[in-house]
Amino acid sequence: MVGRIFVFGGVLLVAVVFAAASLYALMAVAVQRRTREIGIRIALGANPRRVLRTVFARAGRQLGGGIIAGDSIVLLIAWRTDAMTTDLLVSLAIMSVIMVDVCPGVTSVNRGVDGDR
Repeated sequence: MVGRIFVFGGVLLVAVVFAAASLYALMAVAVQRRTREIGIRIALGANPRRVLRTVFARAGRQLGGGIIAGDSIVLLIAWRTDAMTTDLLVSLAIMSVIMVDVCPGVTSVNRGVDGDR
């Protein structure tokens, strides 16, 4: 039983790392495509904090939609297979919190607003 928990934990850790890397890549591409727009907004006098807020708002909507869709699919599959357990619900809640806290786009957004370093 303990061996299964370590295997499950290892797979979960790899999944979180891949998810964080893909989120970072998506944010980096989004900021790279909008670098000119961000620069023009700042040159015209926009507040850098507001520019950051617009970029993060879009990323937050995408992240929230992904979490809701993923959790819904997992809960539907668990419900249909009669595998709904407290452990599953707890792990879904923990993964949702981790995905929200590990929003890796901060460095790419700062690079886009502050200019290339």
